[in-house]
Amino acid sequence: MVSPVQQIEALAARLEKARQLVGENKVHPVLNLENHYVVESSKGGFYLVNGSCNCPDSTNRSELTKGFCKHRL
Repeated sequence: MVSPVQQIEALAARLEKARQLVGENKVHPVLNLENHYVVESSKGGFYLVNGSCNCPDSTNRSELTKGFCKHRL
């Protein structure tokens, strides 16, 4: 079982990475699709984010992060 402290620490780390993505201009809105974004990953791939994300972090660590990866944040 994941403790609340572990969740907070995990989300804080992901929030910092999300800020870096925004600062590096790696988050782009999708034209004509409200609340849809293309987010470049740190490895050069891309994710379509629309309230959820299908990256490995989001899908494999859902208990820890509740689906809030750096792309979604």
